[in-house]
Amino acid sequence: MALVLEVPYTVTPPKVWKEKVNKARKDSTKHQAELFLFAAEKLQRWLNNGFVVFKPEYPRLVECLIRESIEQGQQGIVDWQKVLVQLKAQLGDGGEEDDPKEAR
Repeated sequence: MALVLEVPYTVTPPKVWKEKVNKARKDSTKHQAELFLFAAEKLQRWLNNGFVVFKPEYPRLVECLIRESIEQGQQGIVDWQKVLVQLKAQLGDGGEEDDPKEAR
């Protein structure tokens, strides 16, 4: 069996994810919103024209995660939540700050 990593992205602005985190009633809902907030703030860039692109470190982190998974003999599908949890752990408290000019 092959190794497949689900690499998530979001087109929902960070502000909306922050609101969802704050309004979440269930822990599972809050956890999902926090993961997407992490992706939106730390792994993506929000351009003035509305486009969303990956920050350079996102594909690099995914590449490292793939290499580590292969070295450990992991197979099967790694769902998007597990991928983001592992990437968040690799970055510690977050990674580099967003450029306010590019924030939406």
